[in-house]
Amino acid sequence: DLFVSTYALSELHPKVRRRYFYALIVRCKRGFIIDNFEDLRSTVSGPQDPTDRGDFIGLDLVRRLQEYAFDVHITTYQQVLGLRGPSVIAPMAAAAKIMPQDD
Repeated sequence: DLFVSTYALSELHPKVRRRYFYALIVRCKRGFIIDNFEDLRSTVSGPQDPTDRGDFIGLDLVRRLQEYAFDVHITTYQQVLGLRGPSVIAPMAAAAKIMPQDD
């Protein structure tokens, strides 16, 4: 009931991310994901896969989780560590499925 990904999800092929989303992520009650998709896209050598639009990762993943009633929180390493500066470091998202309360 817990999905954890430290960078791995964002490094998978989009079709595999889609399978993970429907087969694993939405079936879990909680999750924690560190996403480096934007870091991979903005390397000096360019994107590893120029056809990868970021489906099922980054803000697209956040939107999809919210559609499945997950409460999603986004933060950056800088915020977690209390650092200041212009650089953006890989975002992290923690999510918990909002479960209906019994009356």
